[in-house]
Amino acid sequence: MSINARITGVRALLKKHHIDALIVSSSDPHQSEYISGHWKGREWITGFDGSAGTALVTHNHAGLWTDSRYFLQAEQQLSISTFNLHKIVDRTSPGYIEWLCSNLNDGDTVAINGLTCSKAQEISLRSQLNKHNIKLVTHLDLIAEAWTNQPPLPNSKAFKLDDIFTGKAAKTKITEIRKHIFVKKAKYILLAALDEIAWTLNIRSKDIEYNPVAMCFLLIGSEKNYLYIDEIKIIQLKDYLRELDITIRPYESLDEDLKNLKEPILLDHTICNAYHHDCIDSTLVINSPSIPNILKAEKNDVELENFKKSMIKDGVALSMAFNWLENNMHNGISEFDFGEKLTHFRAQQENYFGKSFSPIVGFNSNGAIIHYRAKKDTAKIINGNGWLLCDSGAQFYEGTTDITRTFSFGEPNEEQKKAYTLVLMGHIDLAMAQFPKGTKGVQLDLLARQHLWQEGMNYAHGTGHGVGHFLNVHEGPQGFDSGNSARGKAEIKLGMVTSNEPGYYKKDGFGVRIENLVVTVNADTPNYLKFETITLYPIDKKPIDKKLMNNAQIEWLNHYHRLVWEKLSPHLDEELQNWLKPQCSPI
Repeated sequence: MSINARITGVRALLKKHHIDALIVSSSDPHQSEYISGHWKGREWITGFDGSAGTALVTHNHAGLWTDSRYFLQAEQQLSISTFNLHKIVDRTSPGYIEWLCSNLNDGDTVAINGLTCSKAQEISLRSQLNKHNIKLVTHLDLIAEAWTNQPPLPNSKAFKLDDIFTGKAAKTKITEIRKHIFVKKAKYILLAALDEIAWTLNIRSKDIEYNPVAMCFLLIGSEKNYLYIDEIKIIQLKDYLRELDITIRPYESLDEDLKNLKEPILLDHTICNAYHHDCIDSTLVINSPSIPNILKAEKNDVELENFKKSMIKDGVALSMAFNWLENNMHNGISEFDFGEKLTHFRAQQENYFGKSFSPIVGFNSNGAIIHYRAKKDTAKIINGNGWLLCDSGAQFYEGTTDITRTFSFGEPNEEQKKAYTLVLMGHIDLAMAQFPKGTKGVQLDLLARQHLWQEGMNYAHGTGHGVGHFLNVHEGPQGFDSGNSARGKAEIKLGMVTSNEPGYYKKDGFGVRIENLVVTVNADTPNYLKFETITLYPIDKKPIDKKLMNNAQIEWLNHYHRLVWEKLSPHLDEELQNWLKPQCSPI
């Protein structure tokens, strides 16, 4: 069925249910970033497969709202249908709400599936629509009604992650969460975010691509706990879950149990979906930031040591992959081929679990598409003259990796060298930062952008995001962001693992991004913090214009490369050592 045929089918349902506009979000009942095929309704109706965006279908308009990371991709993928691209310039404003308020009539009705929007989103949406006398309904799932071959819910088997990786038993975590429940004068807390449940119970699974989680809900009480999950997923975990005083309930039965709840419950309105929230007597609801979201962000010593082990594995795999690329470039290696090869070499490492996201391998102009994904039939060939941006990562039992490197093949021009060096300088300045406790990510973001800004240059994405421990590659609450985002407002705390990834992108030209993961550690100055860079792989020195850099930046880079050589070389054979060593030499 073509995209336009799908639009026609949805419009027929709008007429049937007396709806004037349908909002289709990019989420699932758990507010996940990556979602299972069952919930990819926005992709089904639009043909756009980027991870962020909102679709809107009315009787005479079909639109997709997405931000600058996806402009080029969306333009290409929407071109085969009547969907219109609406560009979100201000990422703090969703755009489609303003469009609805300006284009619908007094008394019109808007529908959104309450399972796929958070309660906070629903409250904000309803408030803005009410000002224009536009109604909102959340009980309909029109996409499911129109999507005849919608994939079923995933059914992967879950497993327990050993305490030698987690550093803390699940029973201890549940006890800590219960203490917070008591302080808030509640009897229960509902956990809906899949990574929070996986962290709390020390379980992992493969229900969501790239994220090692199981689709479930967890209700922790002051005395009893309930896990809402398809029982087939946890057949081998029944004894373990019984030891945690957890009762297993069907995944679909959460709404009925919430309707019968008689005691106060903690909910995070930004995570709990509107449908489940509205099942509960409103007098029992206590809105509170999610406790596990904060606890899991501050990694314990065991998690951090395992993170560093995963970085060695990743660096070894990358050495094999980029050495292979150099030796085989004459054979016509495509962007897609190399993405597959990155996975191949990572999979050879012990305790490899999978990719942490789809590799971004962009040659020349494709590198300027921030979230580019190469397709087998259309991928560019990586030849001997140009720029390659490679952003990739892996899931190991020891930790989650995420690294970006930009490489120059042939001779870079002055524009490319300048952009590359300014990005590198910002990356280094953020990596070297020392800051007082209580500092927020938005206060540090400028360090990465300052050199670009001075030249009238910038990049349209955040500078960094939190990273989970063998969990989601994008994790809250913290991040580096110049905008008004929740991540930018979060405090950067001891033990947090965050990406440092400034960039620059010239449309139809080239892209630059340099990304390492950093962990927040204590500085020598009392009550101050700093970063320790834990990613281990050389930064390409060829495009650097050394004249632009100061001595501190040069010394940081030389020290980083000494560390890379020290950590990786013992794990490489002689041939790879000889190949890696000059890349780690000082500039």
